[in-house]
Amino acid sequence: MREDEIKKGIQLICDTSKEISRLYEDKNALINKLNSLSKEDLALLEYEYRSKSGPVTDLRKDVLKYLLDGNKLDEKAFDEFILKHRTGNEEKFIAYQKPFSIFHPFITSYGHKPLREFVQQFIDEIIERLQLKGLVNQKYVDFQGARYLGTNRSWFAIYNSKHKSQSTAIQLFVDLQDGKIEYGVYRYPNEYIKGPVKRDSTTFDFESLISFFDENKELILKDYPDTEKVLTALPTGENKQGVLTIPLAGNKLYKISHGEFKAKKHANILNTFKQNHWVGLHENTGKRQGERFKNDLRLGDYLYITVGADELFAIAKIKSDSWEYVPESIVFESGWIYREVEYVKYAIKTDPHELKKLKKHFYPSANSTLFEITSDNLNEANENLFKPYFGVEFVSDKTDPEIEDENAANIPEKFPRNIILYGPPGTGKTYNTIDLAVEIITENEASHQENKKRFDVLREEGQIEFITFHQNYSYEDFMIGIRPDLSETSTLKFRRREGVFYKICKRAEQNYLQSQNKENTPEPLKKYVLIIDEINRANISKVFGELITLLEEDKRLGAKNELRVSIPGEETDFGVPPNLYVIGTMNTADKSIAMIDIALRRRFEFRGYFPDYDKVDELSGKILKHINKQIYERKKSADYLIGHGYFMNGDKTPETFKVIENKVIPLLMEYFSGKTDVVEEIFKGSEWAVKYDTEKYCWQIKPVN
Repeated sequence: MREDEIKKGIQLICDTSKEISRLYEDKNALINKLNSLSKEDLALLEYEYRSKSGPVTDLRKDVLKYLLDGNKLDEKAFDEFILKHRTGNEEKFIAYQKPFSIFHPFITSYGHKPLREFVQQFIDEIIERLQLKGLVNQKYVDFQGARYLGTNRSWFAIYNSKHKSQSTAIQLFVDLQDGKIEYGVYRYPNEYIKGPVKRDSTTFDFESLISFFDENKELILKDYPDTEKVLTALPTGENKQGVLTIPLAGNKLYKISHGEFKAKKHANILNTFKQNHWVGLHENTGKRQGERFKNDLRLGDYLYITVGADELFAIAKIKSDSWEYVPESIVFESGWIYREVEYVKYAIKTDPHELKKLKKHFYPSANSTLFEITSDNLNEANENLFKPYFGVEFVSDKTDPEIEDENAANIPEKFPRNIILYGPPGTGKTYNTIDLAVEIITENEASHQENKKRFDVLREEGQIEFITFHQNYSYEDFMIGIRPDLSETSTLKFRRREGVFYKICKRAEQNYLQSQNKENTPEPLKKYVLIIDEINRANISKVFGELITLLEEDKRLGAKNELRVSIPGEETDFGVPPNLYVIGTMNTADKSIAMIDIALRRRFEFRGYFPDYDKVDELSGKILKHINKQIYERKKSADYLIGHGYFMNGDKTPETFKVIENKVIPLLMEYFSGKTDVVEEIFKGSEWAVKYDTEKYCWQIKPVN
């Protein structure tokens, strides 16, 4: 590069970083900048967003259309656009703290192309001048930010190519912010080994930078990664086989798979996850894996990261108790969530093909995205996976027998005692109670077909009960009451009647007490499950009464705050045993979670079930996705979506025409108070033409050619 090209480029960097700092902090400056953008850049961005959707993306698309139509933003219109799309989607906007975070692509995507081209040439020139070509890697983050949320800081790093990431390496580092240039030899996350040297556009000298880096380049050339090294400060030790031992110390251990990103077209997404130290999945990942990712993972838990069955990457440790949505600019659809981790140990063997014959859910090739590796499987996982592929052995906690006796009432907490599966109709809530109940009892995952057989056996044996609530369901039906004896006698008599909850409680309690018997041979502790379908249809306070308090885990028999109550029939010490699990289902189209009795909400874990378009054929998925988008735009809530179950019929795929006519349209008529014009509008733009015939009083449905 010529000297004048470098000076011109450095001036561009400094001017741009000053402008970005102003836009980052000043909303009015940002609005003025958006109004001044060229229609060519806006049109390119609009084309890029056409096939994408999501709350933030839809906001950007609305503003793009507004500007391309020749309108100018003012503060009122700007705020109204944001409010419209943020309302009801507050969670998905949490990461976008500054307006610049939302609208930075308008400025940085195409407007900064000349800047990016210069910086790349600048980096290449440095590498060539230092004679480092083929020996180093580079990492450049522009003003879009590493997380694509927009930032007022840009930087690049040059580091030894033996390292998987700049975050583990010593770097030749250049920082660009607020009109300043800072460079030095840097070690992640915040330590300069040499420097930094601070300059602006008038004092920066390229030859001085080259001289400084040339004097210190041996620091990166001699910086080889230690494959045996644990990257994070951990209480590790080395056993006789030279394998590093990591005690779990009360934390859990999981498999997390990024197999969704293994295709070449998603390579950038995978690299972004790796470089940002993220693990993630889609919040609607099946078998409650999305819910477990949100609710079960904790600070300090360990995971091993695999890219499907193709690549083992690293062992990592969760850095916080919170999760966030992945910015929509990074992924191909809305709803991806992530947690930040710190890498503990990179894989020493990355190709897991020898493990493909092993099918347990914690292996890379198994059909699972998030899976807990429990103590039952830990020895096998150590021998087959962690020792040979990571050089690591996990050790579970050693429990003192006396402590174990004192805590005999405690059951491993893989599942909460009280769970409600909620979601719009047709999303598989009742269907999944079968799998969940069997997994709770057997502690094994299996196919639904196998689970259904086991479910029927467990019902016959009394370990599972299934009931459906309705408006007239009462405490006497559920728990215990007095009913007239309708036997053929002349005298009217009343007798005590035990409800389904009382009966399963007593069965579970009897087993629990026998399992705690220390004098005679104790029985194995069994788990019991009560499934309450349509739990929100009954009067919860009336049906549960005092039982709502007894359901709490610390109020159950044998728990620290054990509680017993008097119930009708002169029983004075009724309690709920710890080996009873309650699973409820609720249809959000009937009543949203917000409408549920607050006492019930506090005592149950809620797990959402939503339409899964991958479970139906492509054509059905397309019309279903269209219908749901229209419903969401009108209702502003996912409570009223239509589930994939309506387009499924066992192993057969029902005719789309019949599903629309007999299932979808009646539901839409209910949702929109019988307004036929609204139902007709919903289908516009889809591959099906739907029209209400006012002469024959029926629906005319036909495919659009």
